[in-house]
Amino acid sequence: MSRIKIVRTWPFFSKKEEPSVCLARWKWAIIFVLSWGAFVLYVQPAIRQFIVGMSSPQAEKIEMRLGGFSPDNRLLSYDVCRGKNCYAGLLDLHASDITKIVPPDPDEWWSSGYFSPSGKYLAFAVKRRSENSRWSQLGLYDIETASLKKLTQTQSLKEFPSFSPDEKRMIYAQANSERENGKIRFSCWDMYELDIDSGQERRLTDYQFFLIGRPFYLPDGKQFIFSGEGPSHFLDKVGIEASEAYEKKYQDNTIFILDAKNAELRPVFSNGQLSHSPMISKDGKRMAYVARSDDLNRLAGESTLGYTYDLFMLEDGSHRRLTNLKGPLRSGAMSPDGSLIAYVSESERNGEVQLWILDVSQNQLRKIDIDTLLSKNQ
Repeated sequence: MSRIKIVRTWPFFSKKEEPSVCLARWKWAIIFVLSWGAFVLYVQPAIRQFIVGMSSPQAEKIEMRLGGFSPDNRLLSYDVCRGKNCYAGLLDLHASDITKIVPPDPDEWWSSGYFSPSGKYLAFAVKRRSENSRWSQLGLYDIETASLKKLTQTQSLKEFPSFSPDEKRMIYAQANSERENGKIRFSCWDMYELDIDSGQERRLTDYQFFLIGRPFYLPDGKQFIFSGEGPSHFLDKVGIEASEAYEKKYQDNTIFILDAKNAELRPVFSNGQLSHSPMISKDGKRMAYVARSDDLNRLAGESTLGYTYDLFMLEDGSHRRLTNLKGPLRSGAMSPDGSLIAYVSESERNGEVQLWILDVSQNQLRKIDIDTLLSKNQ
């Protein structure tokens, strides 16, 4: 009968193995221990940060939308949301201070503030938190008395009001459909007009756009300018067929001038590069707008990641690029004389927004720290 010889072993080598094998195993044991120690040291700050993050509240994301400038270019209206806390305000560009506009009814919040030509009033969209902002009314806010008068009562979502040159009417966008899912909550947008004295509302377009920009009256008070994309009703067609017919006729040109008595859309210019969101000066001589800029970046030899959008200006028939942004452009506003443009951008693509004031004539850019500014009036 053969005998079985029992040999004691250690975790990494056997007494019967050659010395070179033993040294090799010890070497890997040391490497393993050192690697594990390095890993622990590496993840320790992350673990500490995770634990701190779990125990302390994170900074709430700030979202900001601009309204418009006062006639003297001193004040800028805006909406801001810090988490679920949303309110309207006025930024004094000279004093670098803000004034919160707080409705007397805590269930209400006012947005889309826009100055009248005289500077005495602000047009607001008035929403109710209890209704999940499904509907809104138009309100006329007297700046001197700090009081608001509601001008409408219809159950629809109204946005982006602005005044006629004589301050007797407002033009605004209205959504006629609420989507059950998707990132875009409201659709089927069209342009409407409100007679301020009588409260009578009148529909100006019937295209049922998927996306729309703030409309503005031109200096004659009869024509208006706006941008619209993805109509559901066009040339007696509906749905996808309407959008296809619209795109075939207008391509990337989505900024239009329209007469209230003539339903024919007139593109402001061709080769629009998905141009949208026009802003017009009081005399109608300057128009700022947003358009795609990634093709221009490539022609200039600049690297670009996906689509980029920038601000441009049309003046005396010539187009001029105003910005060269590397991140999303969130909102913009132009002063009545066309000399200043304010815009909100996300330059680092990290969710943090910055507010900029551009002096168009001097080509000077001023940054305003939103977080510091808003912290003054918490």
